[in-house]
Amino acid sequence: MTMDIRLARIGSRLLPRQVASGWVKATMPDHILIVSNRVVKDHLYQTLILQSVPSGIEANVMTVKKMLAIFTKIHGLIRLNRCY
Repeated sequence: MTMDIRLARIGSRLLPRQVASGWVKATMPDHILIVSNRVVKDHLYQTLILQSVPSGIEANVMTVKKMLAIFTKIHGLIRLNRCY
């Protein structure tokens, strides 16, 4: 299993219009991961975000802890100053 990360964005607004339209066209991802502890707990917000994903692209919402576990499993041990 590999994880080809083409773009990583850190921000408080999750999947804004700029990402959903412009950056998707530029990077041509087949999958978008929304990593947010807050969104995982808020099913309405999660639904709204997932509905904004362009058609033909898969999307998942997961916690920071789960993303770190997946990334570590694929790429080996990573060192962080702060873990959420």
